[in-house]
Amino acid sequence: MYSAGTLPPRPDKKIFKKSTKNEIEEYLQNIVMNAELKKQPRVIDFFQPDSSFDGPAQPSGWEHKYTFFTPERYSTDHHAGLQVTHEIPQELEMPSLEERTKSLGRRRATTIIKQEEEEVDHSTMIVQEEGKDALVVRFESNGCVVIGGTFEKLVEQLACEEKPDPKYVSTFLFGYRHLATPLEFANKLLKRFEFSLAPDASQEEQAYVEKWKYVVQLRVVDVLTYWVTRCWPDFYRNSTVMEVLSKFIQQLRDSNDSNFQSNGEYLDNVVTENLRHSLKLSHNSDETDSDLRDGKLLDLDSISSSQLARHLTVVELSLFKAVDLYEMTVHLWEGNNSKTKPFRHNLDAYIQRFNDIYSWVCAQLLDVCLDYKERAGRIEKFIEVSKYCHRLGNFNTSVAIISGLTCAAVRRLYKTWELVKEKSLSSLKKMYHLPDPSENYAYYRSVVRKQLKKCGNCIPMFAVIMKDFTFLHAGIPKKLGNGLFNFKKLRDIVDKLEELKRYQHSKYSFPIDERIYYYCRHAITEAKSEEELFQMSITIEPSSSS
Repeated sequence: MYSAGTLPPRPDKKIFKKSTKNEIEEYLQNIVMNAELKKQPRVIDFFQPDSSFDGPAQPSGWEHKYTFFTPERYSTDHHAGLQVTHEIPQELEMPSLEERTKSLGRRRATTIIKQEEEEVDHSTMIVQEEGKDALVVRFESNGCVVIGGTFEKLVEQLACEEKPDPKYVSTFLFGYRHLATPLEFANKLLKRFEFSLAPDASQEEQAYVEKWKYVVQLRVVDVLTYWVTRCWPDFYRNSTVMEVLSKFIQQLRDSNDSNFQSNGEYLDNVVTENLRHSLKLSHNSDETDSDLRDGKLLDLDSISSSQLARHLTVVELSLFKAVDLYEMTVHLWEGNNSKTKPFRHNLDAYIQRFNDIYSWVCAQLLDVCLDYKERAGRIEKFIEVSKYCHRLGNFNTSVAIISGLTCAAVRRLYKTWELVKEKSLSSLKKMYHLPDPSENYAYYRSVVRKQLKKCGNCIPMFAVIMKDFTFLHAGIPKKLGNGLFNFKKLRDIVDKLEELKRYQHSKYSFPIDERIYYYCRHAITEAKSEEELFQMSITIEPSSSS
């Protein structure tokens, strides 16, 4: 953990050199994670405006407040680009939810119902508008937790007068597609930016809006910036939403306020860079002809079981880490919708990887050029590879190999199986338990817990991960009994996403043979149907009835 004395020197906020990027990333992350560190003079100095800051002079007594979204993804480029510091005068005491609701509630006939709950250290508040529930929150020891609300109220909570809640913002952005379309969200968020009043607003309401409008607008810009950065597919290839974004960016750039101008310029740069990156990905190829040639020189029998398991694990982890949590939510909310397919590229590729390994194992065992003894030897080798993967915590590849070994087309090769050594058969029998679905995969989950406790590295069975998400989605209602959207459902699902992210932090430090790596990454593409595999099996060992 950093102390103030070991923090790196304050960087130039206008120019972040690549050589210092990692250091500054670590600097910011430690500030976010350590409340005491934020109070240190050197940290405060870091966030003071540069002497070259081209903005209005800052009155004395102003406190600089920042919105830090998910630390592990906080970008120094984002900080460098924003330049501006979103200032809030110290004399502006943050209003509570109840206070701001009352201040603007008259025109909506707003009432507040408080419910104290016995035997638990929290209370519930229900905000009603015109006699209907609009928002339900629970006040717990660690703060205010949103339980449910209308979509408008949930968006309002994203950019309110109170101190921003990064967890709420992140949960909302990952889950809002379950409640509305990107266009509906964009329109609601930008409506919040207006923070306008009804023509018949009271003087009290007018004074409140005048006092807090700028703060709310800065909150909206923060949320929009994070949305564009974190959920770019919501805008890419969606011309309508992109048009709304472009108009708002131009509105910011045309503003007389230096904060809005800087944010508009930064957002414009983010969009340009994201578009460039998206186009680059669509044409990218990271392999050379020599890689392809060298990889094709290898075959299964030329690679040891341990080497094969290690390289399969490295490839598996790289593909697993490429799955963005955003892709998971898109798949969860919208299934295999063809319109969202471009946004699930990494997820779909990872799911297909399991099928490729399964098909590859089957095809290698059903090679018609092998005799019975050679085929039995391959079965033993795959059992060994699966065992090695299991020891490494690579359960997804291990189960994919087991699935290939036990598919109907391979299982029926009785003459081959008679030649497999008893030791190998015993090992395979033990591994049958890993994908056993009994009691909600109880055995597998116990193995994962032990693996995490032992070394922390784990590539889980992705089918179980997907099953858990499906269960949460189908088992928790979208709306509460009062008709409000159930925000707790989104929170439970995002908590599950956090678990997936912890798995993605696994690290393996194996020496890599580029030729073996390429073989494991690209030669395993045996796309054969079950019918084709079974026909190969019949050719090897015709059925007794034929």
